[in-house]
Amino acid sequence: MNRDTLAENSWMIFIFDNYDIHKFWMKDTLIPLDMIRLSSWLDVVYIANAVPCKQAVCPIYSPDQKSNYVLEIAWWEASKAWLKIWDKMKKKGVR
Repeated sequence: MNRDTLAENSWMIFIFDNYDIHKFWMKDTLIPLDMIRLSSWLDVVYIANAVPCKQAVCPIYSPDQKSNYVLEIAWWEASKAWLKIWDKMKKKGVR
């Protein structure tokens, strides 16, 4: 929230203890983001191109599949990488 840029090749990850449908919104987010939901096996289960929201009530991005992780990257980077549902992400190390 409240970031006006996201550096190239940067990302944010949210890690949840429970495998569930985790709802997100873009309130007070200044830049558009791709939200990529990942299962505990690192399968892509949902991709959303999320836009900033300055309204009192914002749209909720709610997947139809459960996940353990939400990866946020620069807007449209998922499409540029040809990422699609059920692709498998690979761990390359911890940053």
